[in-house]
Amino acid sequence: MTANNDGWIEWTWTEEKPYPESLDTMVEVRFGDWGEFASCEVGYWWAEDGLGDTWATNKRRDLMIVAYRVVN
Repeated sequence: MTANNDGWIEWTWTEEKPYPESLDTMVEVRFGDWGEFASCEVGYWWAEDGLGDTWATNKRRDLMIVAYRVVN
């Protein structure tokens, strides 16, 4: 995972790291095909059962988080 000049960090899901940072870290997220969302906690986008988990590799690229940046 590498950050670019705007602070965006590329995200790739792994079984060992199913979400970045901690669940209460405030982040902005970038989806595969349709833009960015304002700051929310990492946990907002994570689901333990995997059904609504947008950090995970999903079937639809537009529902997958591909990058994030930590916000204060």
